[in-house]
Amino acid sequence: MTRDPEEENSFYKPRWIVIAILGATLVVAWPLFLPWVYDTHDGHYAFYNAAQFDLALRDGQLPVRWLPDLFGGRGLPHFVYYHPLVFYLTSVLNLTGMGFIASVKTLYVLSLALSGFAMYRWLRRVVVAGAAAVGAVAYVLAPFRVLEIHVKGDPPAALAFVFVPLVLIAIRRAARGDRGGVLALALASAGLVLSHSVTAFLLLAPLLLYAAFELDRHAFSGGLRLLAGGSIGAMLSAFFWLPAMAEKSLVHVDSPLGILFFDFREHFVEPWQWLSPLWGYHGSFAGTPDDMSFQIGPIHAVGLIAGILAWRTLKPGAARRATGWALIVVAGALLGTLALSRPVWELVGPLRFVQYPWRLLSVVAVGSSVTLAAALAALPGRRLLAVGAAAPPVVTLAFALATCNRWYGMTAAAYAVAGILVWLVYRARGRPRSLEAPLMCVLMAAAALPWTAVPLHAAFKGEPALVEISEADLAPERVRLGVRRTTARDDYLPRSVERIPPRDPDQEYLPPVGALPPSDIVAEGIRVLEIRRSSGRFDLTYSAATPARATLNLHDFPGWRAWIVGDAPGELDHEHDDEGRIVLSLPEGKHRVQLRFERTAPRIWSEGLSLVAMAAVLVWGLVLWVRTRRPAPR
Repeated sequence: MTRDPEEENSFYKPRWIVIAILGATLVVAWPLFLPWVYDTHDGHYAFYNAAQFDLALRDGQLPVRWLPDLFGGRGLPHFVYYHPLVFYLTSVLNLTGMGFIASVKTLYVLSLALSGFAMYRWLRRVVVAGAAAVGAVAYVLAPFRVLEIHVKGDPPAALAFVFVPLVLIAIRRAARGDRGGVLALALASAGLVLSHSVTAFLLLAPLLLYAAFELDRHAFSGGLRLLAGGSIGAMLSAFFWLPAMAEKSLVHVDSPLGILFFDFREHFVEPWQWLSPLWGYHGSFAGTPDDMSFQIGPIHAVGLIAGILAWRTLKPGAARRATGWALIVVAGALLGTLALSRPVWELVGPLRFVQYPWRLLSVVAVGSSVTLAAALAALPGRRLLAVGAAAPPVVTLAFALATCNRWYGMTAAAYAVAGILVWLVYRARGRPRSLEAPLMCVLMAAAALPWTAVPLHAAFKGEPALVEISEADLAPERVRLGVRRTTARDDYLPRSVERIPPRDPDQEYLPPVGALPPSDIVAEGIRVLEIRRSSGRFDLTYSAATPARATLNLHDFPGWRAWIVGDAPGELDHEHDDEGRIVLSLPEGKHRVQLRFERTAPRIWSEGLSLVAMAAVLVWGLVLWVRTRRPAPR
């Protein structure tokens, strides 16, 4: 029998729900509280990016586009292309004095907790409170969430999970004509795009489908509100995505040196990998000898199967719509991770920028959380709890026997103990319905703990390795000592760079021992009187008896312009060498040359569009606030 979504039972108190979501957050995030930094795919880049972003912001770049000290002080146009929101937030947290490393870790923790509460808020409009809490905890504890933090090390992707349920809430409100719904949709959708554009792209079709599901008999007016909210959100985030699209040919992002280094055809998964208990810290490779997890999670898999049964029993309404939507979305996402979907990936050109089909598991994490909540709301909780207790040890034991892996066997035994203890508590308390949701949360936490035990993995397996990065290593003078990249490939290296320095593993994390700071200028026949640099300026004062050429330790990229200032002002044309460094032809005499990183046409138009949208949103929000404060007429 379907439970009424609006029923209020005395045993569904908000206190335990808050504890459950915060507890799930700690289960995933507890290694982040340790005073160490573990090696991840991209996590160390995030620290350098955060420090350089904050430096550029303090120098007056708004929005931040250019990071000045990376790549040996030559700089990179990283944030012309890379999702910026998490780094604006990192700079805000850094104002407290906690440092960039602690700020990034804090954002991980906050993203887990806030995503859980946001998912609960959305699901609470669909199912009873206890079931909504289970869905929220499932969302926090989804294996792909653990992978994003402890294996991939991707703060922007982690933050995006906060905005997904916020967009779902806003779509529902806008479609129904609730006050502020259009404004909420604009802000939430902009936040999702600015958090992680890849996640936003993968969720575009699922969100459009959900919008279609939420439109009722007032489909036309609801559709207009949804269109308005989405359009304003696109305008708010245009300062990021419009230049990224218009100027992507200026960097190596879509070349074999960037995203296209990874061929998506080599990164499909096999169905058995959805359940495999493998947990490694290396990469995704061609075929199935991968060393990272692509699992859905055994209890989440149970939720998907149970969700099908729940959908058949649910009455027409919000719960049935949400469950049906989740099942369709998960089916499409799982199919997209298989080689069977290769023709679609080849047909839809922009999908190549996703790089890895298994990234669709982020969509599965959303849908499986919904189906698990719906199953607990609509099906007998006792049976669901029993299956949830049995699934992790049974699945893991099957892989242990098939692979003769003793670690899998130990994990299966731990799962069995947790399941037995949960069931004994349930029976000892008389199998009350009030315990079904809390105990399901405990089971999911127990299932996640083996994969969040990063320090134990490091101790017994030797991976992930510790990375000796400190706050001092993020200082500009330290960053400039090495050829520091910003992503796993040379994605955002300007196309002006034709001769790219080889990758040196010793420079990926810390400056090489004994490294000397690079020279700011290489020139003959001139006397350098003064050099001043900031994140968006390069000032040179010199004297020369004859015309000369000077090579600056600064990458050439559209936006850099040079002038002679003082007695004989005028703009200087510049060239670049095969390393992409700016080469100036300097006149004789004593002069001051100033280079500034300015806006190109796409950046000007995009920022103007976002400013117009921001002004409209501020006025709109003020009007709504005034209306809510106005006393109701008698």
